[in-house]
Amino acid sequence: MSNSLESTYFSISGEIPSLLHMCRIALLQNPYFRKDLNEYYEPYFKDHWENYVSKNPYEINQMVLYYSAFPQVRETFSFFQLFKFIENFEIAYLAKSKEKEVEPFVPLNGDEPYEDKHLGFFEPKPEVLETPLINVWKEYSTFVLEPFTKLEKDTINKVHFVDEPFRPKSDSCFYHSINDKQQFLKQFHLFTNNQFQKFTSWNNMVIIGGAIVASAMPVPPRYSNDIQKYYNEISHPDSDIDIYIYGLDETGFKKKLKEIYAYLQSIHPKVIVVSTPFTVTLCTQYPNRHIQIVIGKWKSIAEVLLEPDIDCTCIAFDGKNLWTTQRARLSYNWRVINCSPRAYRLRQFPEYESRLIKYSRRGFYLIDKLLDWKNISTEYLTTGKVRLLEHKVVRGRSYINGLRLILCGYKYPEVFKQVDIFKPPTWKKTGLVYGPKWNIYSIIHQLEQPIMESSHYGPYEVENPFKHVSGIDQVE
Repeated sequence: MSNSLESTYFSISGEIPSLLHMCRIALLQNPYFRKDLNEYYEPYFKDHWENYVSKNPYEINQMVLYYSAFPQVRETFSFFQLFKFIENFEIAYLAKSKEKEVEPFVPLNGDEPYEDKHLGFFEPKPEVLETPLINVWKEYSTFVLEPFTKLEKDTINKVHFVDEPFRPKSDSCFYHSINDKQQFLKQFHLFTNNQFQKFTSWNNMVIIGGAIVASAMPVPPRYSNDIQKYYNEISHPDSDIDIYIYGLDETGFKKKLKEIYAYLQSIHPKVIVVSTPFTVTLCTQYPNRHIQIVIGKWKSIAEVLLEPDIDCTCIAFDGKNLWTTQRARLSYNWRVINCSPRAYRLRQFPEYESRLIKYSRRGFYLIDKLLDWKNISTEYLTTGKVRLLEHKVVRGRSYINGLRLILCGYKYPEVFKQVDIFKPPTWKKTGLVYGPKWNIYSIIHQLEQPIMESSHYGPYEVENPFKHVSGIDQVE
């Protein structure tokens, strides 16, 4: 590896021009491992670090594992630096996979909006990239809850809603960050109400999103005797089951859609089809969750998992294996979601804040590199609080948005209790409704009604984006 390539790559991350060098020096000078990982890492480190890892700067698997294994490394450079390293890798991989040019890097100044900014990085991009996918159960020993470090406590401010996420206090405590396969499958079938128990046509499809996050995360002990009730009434009353189909052309996609539809017809008395420009949803009735099939073109599971905006949702189940990415592994091991410009731009929808709050409720801290309580004025927050309490919600959105909205909800209990975006999830009452009061026929009737949205001037009607179609062949 030439020095120019290494320096070019690390100039991508801006503030960490010597990250690889720092990591190498820290490891060589301090070859002390966490006790639980010592036996696994020691020979590997001695044989491969100088001859392999340091010569392949895009081999991020090794960088992340060493970051976890060595306390000295975790005290040397920050968590945000590692996240930036991974983000740059994902940008390069996705661009290469989709055969697109990497966008030029445009820095953001202060609170400058993200719109029309290309958050890519400088050329040259790598010629060869390792796969970003991690098979969770084959690499289960690397999914470990990380203890707090002094650097983390001193430099990272965290926000969370409801119960504080669990993290061990010291290296002597050992907990896996994701459920083992047996527990995952148990929770998955409870979450999906056994709808996929006998499903066999898993080729070219994965389930991602809230269903998989719920199955991967431990259930609070107080609900362990009634997990399904916990999912249906407390933590995920409004969640769909999201299916992504990959590696198929348009004809293959339609054939796969019909396969899933035919299977659901074989286990349910009636299935209705609801379409939008971006999704096809197959509905039965409560407690069977809506199954939402996302319309799009992805070559591989890797492409699917590099696009979610929330770190912990970069996790997919293909019927046999649980797949994730480096970004998600960090998210689970540290129980954090990194709020970054790139994550925002992956969707560019106002719902980004609401999704952050939703997943924080499910056991994750929210962290932001720009969050520093010493630089936030009291007036900035109190003015935000007043506006939020006066306006509550306008057209489904809070009057204040972004980091300011999240901080107001975190700091002021009255905002958290009164503003809609912070309220606990409930069964869906508008759009594609869901809950114990809705059956097949009332769902169809509701789809024919307009949706009422709010504004400063009062409620007004908008067309329901969900369209009931007579059968799967009618989906465009």
